[in-house]
Amino acid sequence: MASILAVDFGSVRTRVVLIDVVDGAYRLVARADGRTTDGFPVYDLEVGLNRVLRDLSRLTGRKLMEETGQIITPERPDRSGVDIFAVTASIGRPVRAVIVGLVPDVSIASAIRASNGTYIDEVATISLDDGRTEEERLNTLLLSNPDIIYLTGGTENGAENAVLRFAELIRLAVTLIKPENRRPSIIYTGNSALVEAIKAMFDGLTTVFIGENVRPSIETEHLENARLQLANAFDRYKENRHRSFAVLSEMSQTGIMPTAQGYTLIADYLGKITQAGVAVVDVGSASSTLAISFGQDVVSAIRTDVGLGHSAPQLLNTIGADAVRYWLPMYISEDELQNYVLNKSLRPATIPMTLRELYIEHGLLRAGIRRMLVDANPTWEHQSLALTHIIMAGAALTGTGSPGYDALLILDALQPTGVTTLHADPYGLVSAMGAIATQEPSAVVQLLDNDSLSVIGTAISLTGRPRLDKPVAKIKIIPEDDEGDVVEDVILGGHLWTYHLAGHQSAKVTIRCRGVMRINGKRKLQITLRGGSLGIIVDARGRPLMTGHNVHERAALFPVWIHEVTGDELRDVDPTWLEKPPEKSTSKPTNEKKPRRRNRRRKQQEESADDVLDQRLMMDKSPEATETEEDDLGALRNVLS
Repeated sequence: MASILAVDFGSVRTRVVLIDVVDGAYRLVARADGRTTDGFPVYDLEVGLNRVLRDLSRLTGRKLMEETGQIITPERPDRSGVDIFAVTASIGRPVRAVIVGLVPDVSIASAIRASNGTYIDEVATISLDDGRTEEERLNTLLLSNPDIIYLTGGTENGAENAVLRFAELIRLAVTLIKPENRRPSIIYTGNSALVEAIKAMFDGLTTVFIGENVRPSIETEHLENARLQLANAFDRYKENRHRSFAVLSEMSQTGIMPTAQGYTLIADYLGKITQAGVAVVDVGSASSTLAISFGQDVVSAIRTDVGLGHSAPQLLNTIGADAVRYWLPMYISEDELQNYVLNKSLRPATIPMTLRELYIEHGLLRAGIRRMLVDANPTWEHQSLALTHIIMAGAALTGTGSPGYDALLILDALQPTGVTTLHADPYGLVSAMGAIATQEPSAVVQLLDNDSLSVIGTAISLTGRPRLDKPVAKIKIIPEDDEGDVVEDVILGGHLWTYHLAGHQSAKVTIRCRGVMRINGKRKLQITLRGGSLGIIVDARGRPLMTGHNVHERAALFPVWIHEVTGDELRDVDPTWLEKPPEKSTSKPTNEKKPRRRNRRRKQQEESADDVLDQRLMMDKSPEATETEEDDLGALRNVLS
């Protein structure tokens, strides 16, 4: 057994957890977090990390770093240092990848599913039937400016010549890319008979990662090893593009692993153990992850355009204003939404300061998660999922200050049915487990068994269309060990009902539904439940969830729902929010004078000259210049935060 220090670099926060053996089992010993310092004024991740580690040392009395900043590994007899130092990251732009395969519905589809476990932006795909000439395919490889070229194809004892032709094309593209340190890494997960030929072809040109064939046969798919190779390529990319990551990777036994890999791994593990529905959701500043398992394969969606900080403008562009308005109890113009997300992108660490801003923030959050759900499986858009466990990560979902509010957000976004245990991961423990899974798998199992994740409570979600304010169920709660009074109550349709049950307590719960309402298809439920920071929450709003047909109905419902789950004072919507803003006039004034023909001709000449100049500037623009602009924008964000 080994002591473990795991750090996760997010776009806004850096989180550290210390895991060690207590009473013969792995447990979370301590944690700390602070601001990520990759931007102005220091541009050095190690500065923020050192601050967080000093806080952790003060909490535990354990020395973790040398005076030089080096992490002490392995652990020394005086209990200073740790045996394993693991690093995960979601910071920075996604890895640009071109996927090359034989058949879109077979090898390329498997490669795309494998890449769902990391932060990859699929910029292009090349296949046998894409209709391109060899010259066009070469231009696609070069102009896509990839960080990774992912080659796959050919079942075992299957196609070879077609795969080799694609490999030769990729080799030509790599040799043409200058400078050499900008050359993409190559990942190969195709016919294993070609492994040695692929290695020899790219020897001395670039780094090659070889994985198991993702499609050894048409009917069989192997993704685990491919995901590991993608994580290794992610590590190399981070090392090459960020000096701090290069230093950290040398100190870490795991390299730099993608944060999202932990969510996919935990969803897969819990799904197979429980043989039931498990969802892990993380909403960050620049990217978000959703991983769902029903006991078999994991379905995941990683979106670098879904975030509530750096990626807020891209989120609004992706989901559209109407998707956000569906979750708002007020009228709002598109200009106001645009202004809000632009300010969030410049100041990603800020939090909503007014009730109106809070509604906007959480409207974006709900709509973003719904979009990821549809991306993971389009059939889930109008289908309620029977999820037995939901794990929430990221400050947006775990940092509202109220476990009831956290629960409300995830119930709205995922709309589960049946009995669901709600967990929170505010410390980045899931990402740490993903990083150490290959080094110390027993630690992952024991951390989950020891309830290292915070338990919010249990949600019981009724299906059917309830009548608002009419009785839909009766509930009876009998606390065990005589730690409370027996509670009996009537639950009204369209409402949320909560019962505080502490984490160390348990209770027998009986619910009898009325009318069309059901729980897992049954009218009656008898179950013994454990408590949590919230306890028990009964969602009697029905499935699919109806938020109201218009702004006025939502204005009547939303404040009540928040009051019911948080216990806070009921805060009605400001009446002025329900006044529809005047529509913009698109017609031009009739008395506007037409410009003289001479001035119009001169203006056209000036615009033409500007267009020519813009085109020349765009032709001269290099990838390095583009990355410099991105760095400048990042610096501006840090100055304003």
